[in-house]
Amino acid sequence: MKQLKAYLLLMRPANIVTSVADILAGYWIAESLYGGGQEHWTTFFYLILSTIGLYGGGIVLNDVLDADLDRIERPERPIPSGKVKREHAMLLAFTLMAFGVMTAFSASMVSGLLAMMIVVSASAYNAWAKHHQWWGPLLMGTCRALNLWLGMSALIISFEWPVLLPLMSLAYIGAVTMLSQSEVYVDKQGGAIRKAILVFAIIFLNLLFMPFFTSFSLVKASPFIVLLTYVLGLPLIGAFVEPVPMNFRKAVKMGIMGLMVYDAALVAGFSSMTHALIIIALLPVVYLLGKYFSIT
Repeated sequence: MKQLKAYLLLMRPANIVTSVADILAGYWIAESLYGGGQEHWTTFFYLILSTIGLYGGGIVLNDVLDADLDRIERPERPIPSGKVKREHAMLLAFTLMAFGVMTAFSASMVSGLLAMMIVVSASAYNAWAKHHQWWGPLLMGTCRALNLWLGMSALIISFEWPVLLPLMSLAYIGAVTMLSQSEVYVDKQGGAIRKAILVFAIIFLNLLFMPFFTSFSLVKASPFIVLLTYVLGLPLIGAFVEPVPMNFRKAVKMGIMGLMVYDAALVAGFSSMTHALIIIALLPVVYLLGKYFSIT
């Protein structure tokens, strides 16, 4: 059981649940545009399995490549503590990502190509861009944007404006990644927080003005927009007022969970409140898992 827990710590199960929310959101947004049907449920299932493999593999690869740094900064992590051998973790990362790509190709050719792009983006982030001020947030944001597109790939048959929605997810996670870079090396001047607040403000404005360009219902989305304001606002203010590692870590954790609220707002506006509430129902799961398995 201790060995199993160590491997689960590597995979960060709470984070994986947030990636499933992207698939749900992407599928339901595309369904509202193009229609769905019983014949698409198998594809939907393959895409959920795919994101579990892709995201889990990417997170494990992060720990593999960060093992030397973690021996100094986070010696309690599974690899530096000796609970999991580095080569075993590398094999797990490769297996999970290969599984993610194969299940995506089982859904469709487009889905498979998107999965391969996620693997490339995640690997480039982990191996090279993680500590870069701009490339890190850009590549991590790209991974989450591609994940939302992965959910949409089950049904997309033509180009319409909402196909560009994942670009907002890119900006969102890019901002969260900027904050995560300040977890260890605290940004006492608050530059990362100010940039993150600016990005989040643009995202909120995008939600508010979306009804002018699409069939998006601001009325149905408004409860989730209010919730998103609460989820993001308090931790950001806390980190800005008192820039200590604990506050940065909380801001990053709530930012990751907040992406699910953002997904729910999109789904409520484009699809239905029922689908949005299903995504919100995953939040307690993430919260509980986050108590046992680190999110940041």
